[in-house]
Amino acid sequence: RFSKSTGMGLYLCEKLCSKLGMKIGIESEVNKGTRVTLIFPLSGMVTFESCL
Repeated sequence: RFSKSTGMGLYLCEKLCSKLGMKIGIESEVNKGTRVTLIFPLSGMVTFESCL
């Protein structure tokens, strides 16, 4: 499938993950798909409200 986008979605995800103390990884292969990995910290978590 072909879709037009601005690319802002991944940028915003990365910024939100960074503020929440998370890590995001993205792997993509043409004609196979995209794998998105989120790594959540188990200690010292930041609340969503504190990022606003």
